[in-house]
Amino acid sequence: MEFGDLSEEKLGQSMTVAEQRGMTHAKDVEDALAEPLARKAVGESLLAYLNKETSRCGDATLRSAINFWANLSDA
Repeated sequence: MEFGDLSEEKLGQSMTVAEQRGMTHAKDVEDALAEPLARKAVGESLLAYLNKETSRCGDATLRSAINFWANLSDA
């Protein structure tokens, strides 16, 4: 088949294949980002909980460690 022989039907099929590949790529990117975003949310939730708990007890060493991790996650 030569490029000059493309009928509208074949051109439509080619566009459909290209669209499917684009959607598959977009889905792959979305899936790849989902796990790190979920981990970040869990980490932020844990830091907030630990921050709240250490503010009650006032342990300076523990507070310093939590501040370290909180600052590291902001970077």
